[in-house]
Amino acid sequence: DYIKNGDVLFVYRDWAFLGPESVKSAEAARCAGDQGKFWEYHDYLYNHQNGENQGAFSDPNLKSFAQILNLNSSNFDKCLDEGKYAQAVADSKAGGTKAGVNGTPKGFILRSGKIVSTIDGAESFATVKQKIDSALR
Repeated sequence: DYIKNGDVLFVYRDWAFLGPESVKSAEAARCAGDQGKFWEYHDYLYNHQNGENQGAFSDPNLKSFAQILNLNSSNFDKCLDEGKYAQAVADSKAGGTKAGVNGTPKGFILRSGKIVSTIDGAESFATVKQKIDSALR
């Protein structure tokens, strides 16, 4: 409701910090976003985690996920192979590090450009709602 009503703007940033598969999967999600399926791809990755850098998010698997989600394989593969979003993912991680992110999930609630609260870890919806309500007052 907060977003629908225009009270809150949600911004997602990559913080790919678990090694090469973490980075490539973030790039792959952005490539899926080129075809309007960022969140669908993101959710598929989340639901198919299998440990850190164990091969679950190898390039061939990332490409097969795109096929499963009915993406245009040629466009997706080209995007991933050319590293279209490599710099953007690196910049996003650097920005998170600069902001003090040291784990995920992490959220910041800002008002007038200043951090007024943080969301650290998997906090309950009630806690997050309370923090947002407080920031909106």
